[in-house]
Amino acid sequence: MDIIRVTKNNVKAELEEAVFEINSCLARPQEKGSVGDFHEAVRNYTLQSGMLAALQKLESQIEESREEELENNES
Repeated sequence: MDIIRVTKNNVKAELEEAVFEINSCLARPQEKGSVGDFHEAVRNYTLQSGMLAALQKLESQIEESREEELENNES
């Protein structure tokens, strides 16, 4: 499970970076290339938020599986 936590922390950091990039683009909409930069930042944000959701779901499923295994071993 540590590998999941490490990966989640990395994804959260990349998510924060994407939010920063989005805000930077919004602060300078007339600058050349800002539309492309904004598009890339939103794409990265979408990817990272999806990865975070998947990791959280996976973590939950693993925890449920371990709890079921413990219950079965106690019976």
